[in-house]
Amino acid sequence: MAKWMVGRVGTVVRLRSMPHHEHEMEVFDADTGAYLGSATLADQASPEQIAALRRTRARKARRLRADLSA
Repeated sequence: MAKWMVGRVGTVVRLRSMPHHEHEMEVFDADTGAYLGSATLADQASPEQIAALRRTRARKARRLRADLSA
């Protein structure tokens, strides 16, 4: 899980595990190979990471609602 993933449901990705960072994965676009970012395994995320993700989701939802009402 990572804040940058919000709104990217359905994006096909490739994951690369890092042996020295067992709690993290590197994420790449499956089509282009472009680096998208790192993601923490959900069951190992800190409370701060979870809170940041929830804030990002709420912000995205507010923007979508505003766009629909405009």
